[in-house]
Amino acid sequence: MQPRGEDGDARGPGERTICAGRRRDGTACGAVARPGRVYCFGHDPELAEKRAAGRAAGRAAGGRGRSTVERARKRLPSDMGAMLDRLTDACDDTESGQMSPAVARALSTLSGAIVRVDEIAELALRVRDLEAREEPGEQVRGTRQGIDR
Repeated sequence: MQPRGEDGDARGPGERTICAGRRRDGTACGAVARPGRVYCFGHDPELAEKRAAGRAAGRAAGGRGRSTVERARKRLPSDMGAMLDRLTDACDDTESGQMSPAVARALSTLSGAIVRVDEIAELALRVRDLEAREEPGEQVRGTRQGIDR
């Protein structure tokens, strides 16, 4: 659909107007414009102060993606916190140009391997605990008889 003119003429039932704004790379925005407006929230010049205030509040709360990092930290085993910190720093360094994307990718791959090893170790401990609780001759649900454990 075509963007509306500055006069914001009425839309028909169910009609959506595409934002008249441009992205940083010069391509059309593509988001749906706000009702009665030519621009989406991100491009509307009348909302520039509101957007700036929101960005400032986000920075004050810890910056980009920090709430996601904090939620992840709560779910991680305590010994994984240092790795999460290093990955977060690597993201920041990559975004600022201080670290090459190739190095960041390598860190991410290595961190993924560490997490997988940790998961396997955790599963091995759980299996060992289950086997220790098992009565001799009793079959553990989900295992086949006759297999040495």
